[in-house]
Amino acid sequence: MSNSRPLTLRIPARKKLKRKRSVALSDDGCNDGRKTSDNASESPESSEPQLTVEKEFCNFCGDHMGDQFNQCVDCGGYMCEQKVPDGPGCIWVGTLDRKIPFRCIVCEPRHWRKMADAPKGDDGCLPYGFTGYGGRKRSKLTWPMVLATFTLAGLPDKYMQKSLWCDFEVQYMSQKQNLFLLKGNLSENTNKKDADALPRGAEFIARSVRSNVPANTFIVIDTHSEERTGRLQWTDRARRPMNSPASEVVHKFVGQPLLEQAKGAAVQARLCIQPGSARSWYDGSPFSRGGWRVLFLATCAPVMRIGESFADVRGLVERYVICCCWDVGDVKQRTSDVFDFVLGFAGSSTIPTQVKNAVGRVIERLGVDKTMGLWDTVMSVVGQDLHLLEVNSVVAIFKERGSTEVLSRKIARHAPPMRPWGVEFRACGTPNCDRTTFDFYVQNDGYDVRMTCRACGWKSAWVKERHWGHHVFRLDNTLPTVFWHSYPPSDALKTLFVETSKGNAKDGGGTAEGKVRKHQQ
Repeated sequence: MSNSRPLTLRIPARKKLKRKRSVALSDDGCNDGRKTSDNASESPESSEPQLTVEKEFCNFCGDHMGDQFNQCVDCGGYMCEQKVPDGPGCIWVGTLDRKIPFRCIVCEPRHWRKMADAPKGDDGCLPYGFTGYGGRKRSKLTWPMVLATFTLAGLPDKYMQKSLWCDFEVQYMSQKQNLFLLKGNLSENTNKKDADALPRGAEFIARSVRSNVPANTFIVIDTHSEERTGRLQWTDRARRPMNSPASEVVHKFVGQPLLEQAKGAAVQARLCIQPGSARSWYDGSPFSRGGWRVLFLATCAPVMRIGESFADVRGLVERYVICCCWDVGDVKQRTSDVFDFVLGFAGSSTIPTQVKNAVGRVIERLGVDKTMGLWDTVMSVVGQDLHLLEVNSVVAIFKERGSTEVLSRKIARHAPPMRPWGVEFRACGTPNCDRTTFDFYVQNDGYDVRMTCRACGWKSAWVKERHWGHHVFRLDNTLPTVFWHSYPPSDALKTLFVETSKGNAKDGGGTAEGKVRKHQQ
């Protein structure tokens, strides 16, 4: 017999894991270097890892700064510096004088102009070599973000959700803990994994509030809207198509807990005003960067074109007071605003491949690289996306931070003969004319326009810029074909051709001969 020993299975001893130390944050949401004790408290709020926002990107090239960077003494912005010649960095190696205070390319000319001996109109020159091609200002921060996409069950693909996730996973590669991605189907048959993600998203926002960096919440709804009512489509447990107003769909599928936490983040952000931040283009305070609540309706046009549906969507932004209950001598109240900003589309094609770029860029400009207000962000992104404006008009409903006024505006492209200055006109100068929207066509001479009704033959006067310039506005001088106006359009804009024709009837302005005579004069 063999004298070999019987085999035994040895289980290695379990290693004792060390608890990671959480980092305390200063009032402005940045790491101040203090560390909390390992067993300072037994409560989950004190032992949880807090969210931080690292200032790791250059404010002019947007690249990682590494360990060679300079901070402006005036605005607080950061600019990276080369370590070796022709290496990465905005400041040429060896050209910076460390003995004088550093000012960025934005503040140095301002400082020069304030000097008493500076010649008038002279911006001076930079005291260092700048390797960039331009002076575009960036304010890139991986601020905590919740990105939730809700897609109609049964759509052929998840292009909107997958492409947005891919973009922002790359943006947050260095601080993945600051990004919470959430997906869901607009169906009552939601799987358990997606249903469990909603409470975790609400807890993520609550944790960001406790860390003094209130998270931004971006919600994208990708579905159809009913043609006659503008209601959004979803499916019930039997997979039957249903439709409801946009506000009901948001509360049903996004959920009240997440919306309430997002509102708490917005309230905290409004109160966190950093001293002196308003005087600087670089504002990294929670007041400017955090707590934004944005809804994107990547749906068909009726949700924005039907009056009742549009009023329902606008109600998500309007802030009014609701009385919750009555006490003795006291009234408990709460405000009902759900979002700060809603972006929708009112064109002929809202498939994800058409609108995804605009949605992604607005999220990036508000959540990652914010240097301007809501309306300026929409103008800079949508106005330059001519591919989108060829088939769509964009409607923005918003209120700027610190303001209670809700504004709704529409951006569209000058597209005669159907939509001069991006506006659809329906008023005819003939009383009781039985016409439809498609009975109108326009003639244009540059941006001077005349309208003709095919149903009755009425022709308007030539409407010049001095007539429409009070109602419709160019988005930018570099984009002469892109216009915006208040939405829904005012009565004065709807009847612009009719009223202008009445005013010009005496001098023959409504005829082609009168127009030629005016040009000759």
